[in-house]
Amino acid sequence: MTLLRIPVLLGTEFMNRRNLSSLLVLLLLALMFSTPVSAQSRNKSRQRKAAMFDEYGTLSYCSVTARLDNFAIQLENDRSQQGYLIIYGPPGEGRGFGTDSVERQKGYLVNARAIEEERLTTIYAGRNDVLNEIRVQLWIGPAGAPAPEPKKFNVHPENFKGMYEESEGYDEITNYVDDGEGEMENLFPGVWMAGFADVVKSQTNSLIYIAGYNGESSVPGAWRRLAEREVDGFKKAGIPANRFKIIYGGNEEKAKTQIWIQPANDQPPVKDAGAEPALSAAVQLGDFGDYDLGYKDYERRAFNRLLETLRAFPTLRACIIVRIEQPAPKEEEMEVMTSGVIVQPNEVTDVPTENAAAQPEPDPEPADLLKLVDSWKGELSKQNIHEDRLVILFSKALPDRAGTLETWLIPNGHPLPDPEAIFKEESEPKDSKAVTNGKP
Repeated sequence: MTLLRIPVLLGTEFMNRRNLSSLLVLLLLALMFSTPVSAQSRNKSRQRKAAMFDEYGTLSYCSVTARLDNFAIQLENDRSQQGYLIIYGPPGEGRGFGTDSVERQKGYLVNARAIEEERLTTIYAGRNDVLNEIRVQLWIGPAGAPAPEPKKFNVHPENFKGMYEESEGYDEITNYVDDGEGEMENLFPGVWMAGFADVVKSQTNSLIYIAGYNGESSVPGAWRRLAEREVDGFKKAGIPANRFKIIYGGNEEKAKTQIWIQPANDQPPVKDAGAEPALSAAVQLGDFGDYDLGYKDYERRAFNRLLETLRAFPTLRACIIVRIEQPAPKEEEMEVMTSGVIVQPNEVTDVPTENAAAQPEPDPEPADLLKLVDSWKGELSKQNIHEDRLVILFSKALPDRAGTLETWLIPNGHPLPDPEAIFKEESEPKDSKAVTNGKP
């Protein structure tokens, strides 16, 4: 339209060759200036939208912080940008739920990377499409731009049915209590449990089946202990005990548990394998160091493991091997012994200081294994585990270890374990062929 109007407005006197050339120059200049303005407008429009920087699920602490570090670097390099953290996870308040998880991510960026809190916006976007997983999206956009719109996953926890999870089980007694705040999980503690509780509480007419399996190297009752450990965790999450059913699934290559959610009127998802097969040889139930046994809670768990197993399997006997370390006397102790004067260590120097209350509580002394095993023997007798079912053996300490206490289970008619067997194995030559004068 503009090109047709210019000659009319200018009149016929401008239609000569010189004026026509000038007109063409003006038109070319107009076109040159109009194109960049349009491109700048389009680029500006694109810059006003936030873009997703990264996306991840429930990862280890190191992996998550590495991704958050990269996100922080981008925000540090361009202070005109705003950061958005969108998280999908179980709804609710408290540890493990979506709002808690996204705030932990934000807390890392603020406290560890010094990103201003006002430059970070957190958005809880509802349940993830995988109910027992968290999904995190990191977005970056110019300040003042509209916040990104999260997806809406069409999930229905009230309709879930089937196996929720299968995991390998570990039946060892440890002196470490996992509170979910360890280094590998402290940005996503309790997520799995929160997702499970969300599903179970969405269903009022379902049961939770815990199927336990023994592994090839499992000791008797391992499957039940693994299943009961799962139940204890669910009870702490507020799930009533009457919703659980424990099933023995049988023996597999490795010990494991399966967690199923089924309507109450459905058949159990796993067939009960019945009684555990009898032991065919002696097996070690536990191996405990004297330092660990100095902790009362750990010592009680070790003893209760032995007591509960003997109760559950009345045909088994127990053997306790006590391996005692014989340390050489210290030089200072030798001087005290030869001087004829008995001195109590730290008798004078152990004076409470002004800030003694602020000092951490010292670790307990190693357990006296001789006294401990005598105490266990008395407790077992009180629990009707008679002396004919208990044998106590003594041996020297294992190489590179302090005093230890081993518990063994012995089937009727089978020999006791040989405490010296390990030393005999180490002393045997690697090559059994005799060599004389360099020739076999």
